[in-house]
Amino acid sequence: MTCPHSIAGFWRTAPVAVLVACAAFSSNALSLRGILMDAQNAPVSGADVWLRTETEIRKTRSGEEGAFLFENTPVGACEVVALKQGLAIGGFSAFLLNDEDVRIVLEEPQELSLRVINQNLFPVPGARIKFMLVHDAFRVSVDVLLDHGFPRLRADDNGIITLPFMPRNAFVQLLVAHYRYADTSVAYLPVGGKRQDIILQSGIRLSGRVMLDKTPIANAHVAVLVAGSGGRQVCSTTISDPEGFYSVHLPDGEYYLVAHHPEYASPEPKPVLVSREKEDYVFNLDLVPPHIIEGRILFDDQSPAPGIWAEYSTQGPPAVSAHTNAEGRFTLLTPSPQGILRIIAPPGYMTEALPEIPVNMGETRHARLDTIRLLPLPQITGTITMPDGSPAARVIIASQNLPHPLWTLSDKEGNFGIQLTYQPDVDKTGFVANHPTEFLRREFTVDLKKNRPLRLRLRDYKPDPLPETPSGAETATILNQPAPDIECAQWFNTPPLSIADMRGKVVLLLFWGGFDDSPDGVNRIEEIRVTHAAFLGNPELVFLGVHDDAADPDEVFAHIRRMNIQFPVGLDAEPSVTFSRYRIRSIPCVVLLDKQGLVRYAAVEDRLLDHIKTLLSR
Repeated sequence: MTCPHSIAGFWRTAPVAVLVACAAFSSNALSLRGILMDAQNAPVSGADVWLRTETEIRKTRSGEEGAFLFENTPVGACEVVALKQGLAIGGFSAFLLNDEDVRIVLEEPQELSLRVINQNLFPVPGARIKFMLVHDAFRVSVDVLLDHGFPRLRADDNGIITLPFMPRNAFVQLLVAHYRYADTSVAYLPVGGKRQDIILQSGIRLSGRVMLDKTPIANAHVAVLVAGSGGRQVCSTTISDPEGFYSVHLPDGEYYLVAHHPEYASPEPKPVLVSREKEDYVFNLDLVPPHIIEGRILFDDQSPAPGIWAEYSTQGPPAVSAHTNAEGRFTLLTPSPQGILRIIAPPGYMTEALPEIPVNMGETRHARLDTIRLLPLPQITGTITMPDGSPAARVIIASQNLPHPLWTLSDKEGNFGIQLTYQPDVDKTGFVANHPTEFLRREFTVDLKKNRPLRLRLRDYKPDPLPETPSGAETATILNQPAPDIECAQWFNTPPLSIADMRGKVVLLLFWGGFDDSPDGVNRIEEIRVTHAAFLGNPELVFLGVHDDAADPDEVFAHIRRMNIQFPVGLDAEPSVTFSRYRIRSIPCVVLLDKQGLVRYAAVEDRLLDHIKTLLSR
């Protein structure tokens, strides 16, 4: 697959509809100021400076002091690109919410040379650079800047493309295009190295016409989407001609097609299967007259909330999205009068009502919503006591029905506080307070709209019988057997350890990998980290992590620091020696050893603390 999933990311922060829907309705209000400097910190005057926003492209030149200014810049994504002969290209990419002052350094240039060839190793004259991402820092949308004076970066008769203005020792990601081949993403080429060969894959032609009631629509944005980890992501884009025709070349595969226009609504993305059984595929795309939804979002002090995303779904992924302008206003062109409007509150805030708003416009074509207000996310606070009324310290408090669980500990006075970091989809959230060593707990519910300090008293409970391990777990083959020893290539937060060193103590073994950033993986690590903090100083329980052997020591150390892991961690010896001894096939996985050094519980899921208490009480 040669589609540029990652290179399109900057303009893919929301569905492509955003780029069009915002064009007619964004309010220009911000100032973007900057100064260009060279490597010696001297001002660079006379440089060309381009600004690309979601609605327009503008160009200016830096003054004698290296300064440039773009006034009336809209809220939203932007690219700034600066170029002067004899210096390297520089730039700035961001999502603007306020006036911005930027400093861009134009370094000494270095050449990057490419040779574009096809699968038969013949040169491809006329191939072009469509997009660049430099140093993972700024983006250059070459294709759309060409009509505004940006240099054309095309292959000569030998397929050679030369970029003379790249920053020294930079890494560049490129999107290479040709009208007869599929767009090809090239990841992280080093500047200054030897000439690189770029192989273009022969593409299958996909063409058609964008229509509205049999009337051709010009200047419609046609996007080809593929399914990725972040949902449907942009693979290729083009614009319909004056007769509504469009054409792209793609590798074989499954895609979705969608067309957008600032005056019309887009239906659900159309599934398309492209294979090499045919050379050409024709798919027409029909736009529809829009249902228009307008709204305004304000903070709790009545000030406008810019850059807040609003999404409209009829079924499945959002059909259209837009963000608020500087006045907090948004407009959505929707294909259906009935659906769900979702407001994506920014970090630290929640909507006054639930974030999902059912919409049913009936025969109405234009609806204006009541003002939507954002409130600071609440902090849940309270005091926990033992059954006799004394303070309960180091009690683990955890949410029960949130997709991203929240955890905290009570202090020595029994006080606790949990700051919500995102808005739940419900007004009421369940929590459980669990004593780390005694069979005491308390379940409680918090109404986020009527939040007030809580006073909670722990109660006795009797745990349900605990299974040794879930059925089918491979680790079950070593249950009730002496724990295999641990063999690690390197240790962190501790000198080398062995199972024999921990005899007479309950041992929690965490098998994990720092590369696992899935929600389940991150939540499990956080649970173990908080549980370790609750038992800090307890001589009867030892926490020990074993990291998989696929990472090098520097990577493991970085993961440990990033996740704030304080307990000992070993890097498994190759080839997965300790993982194999414990029959570990998936991570994260917790294995519990009793005080006699026997494996008692494995693949522990949602009752970790009950398992620990049971072993400590034996």
